[in-house]
Amino acid sequence: MTADLRSDPATDPLAIERLDRLAGRLRSARPWHAPAIDLHARLLRETLAAARAPRADALPRDSQRVAETLAAGVPLLHQEPVHVDVVYAGDLFGRLVNALAGLESAPQGVDAVIAAATSGLIDPHTLFREAFVQHFDHLAEMAIVAGADPDLLTVLARLAVSPLLRAYADMLAPIVGAAIAGTDGSRWRRGFCLVCGAWPALGELRGLELQRHLRCGACGTSWPALRLECVFCGTEDFRQLRALQAEDERRLRVEVCDRCHRYLKVLNAFDPTPSYLVALEDVASAHLDAAAVERGFSRPDGTGFRLEIDSAAAEPSL
Repeated sequence: MTADLRSDPATDPLAIERLDRLAGRLRSARPWHAPAIDLHARLLRETLAAARAPRADALPRDSQRVAETLAAGVPLLHQEPVHVDVVYAGDLFGRLVNALAGLESAPQGVDAVIAAATSGLIDPHTLFREAFVQHFDHLAEMAIVAGADPDLLTVLARLAVSPLLRAYADMLAPIVGAAIAGTDGSRWRRGFCLVCGAWPALGELRGLELQRHLRCGACGTSWPALRLECVFCGTEDFRQLRALQAEDERRLRVEVCDRCHRYLKVLNAFDPTPSYLVALEDVASAHLDAAAVERGFSRPDGTGFRLEIDSAAAEPSL
C-alpha cells in the first residue's frame, strides 16, 4: 500500500465529507441504485463515528520471515498474534443494528439479529473473531443456530470488524509497500490480498498508463496486477480473457475469464479510492454483477486464502 492510498477515518478529518461526496456522485450517476447506496452510506457513517480508533497491537516483523511468508503466498496476518478488539467491534455492531432498526422500512431479519445478540445466543468473541478471519461458513452456522438471517448477520459482523482489518493493514503498510516494489525479494503476484487473504472487491486502472491495481474489500489493501492475467485462476491466455462494457458506463467495466468463469469489476480511477469507500463503490455497481451473472460468470465463494490467527489476550466480555 502506498502512502496515497491510506486515507482512513483515523487520519482523515474529511472522511465523512468524502463519503457524502462519493455517495452523492454515485446516486446521481446510478439513480436506480439510490436505496442501496443510501443504506450503505448510512452504515458507513456509523463506522466513521466511533469514539476511538480500534486497537491493533504491533506484530513481530522479522524481515527474513516476512519475505519467506510472502514468497510462499501466505498473507501477512496468517497465524500471527492478532488482537481482535471485541469491545470496539461490539459497540459498532450495536450502532449498525440500531441504525437499521431505526429505518422506516427496516430490512427483514433485524429483529431476529437483535434478539439473538441480546439473549446470549451469539458469543461476541466468537462472532467477531470469525468475521475478522472471514470464515463466512462459520458465521452462517452461528446465525442458523441463533435463529438469525445468515446473510444479514454476516454483513453486520463484517462491517463491525472492517475498521479492525484496516487498522492492521495500516500497520503493515511499509511491509506491503516493500512487497509491491519487490525490494524485499518477495514481489506479490497472487490474486488474493497479501494482508488478509480476501479476494479483491474491485480492480482500479490508474494513471495515464492505466496500471491495474486490485483492491481488497475487507481491509482496503491495494496491490498491482498484470493487465492480461486472471485474478482468480492466473491464466495469461489472452484468448480466455475479455471485458464487458455496459452501455453509457464509462467508469466501470467487467473483466471475465472464460477459463474459470470468474469476473472482476474494474474502475477507471486516476486516484485510488480511500480504503473505507471501496465497499461503497462495490455496492453501487451491482448492475454489473447482475450482467456478469446473467452471462454465466460468478465471484468465488469465501476467500483466496483461509486465514487463521493466533489470538492474543481477549478483550473483556461485552
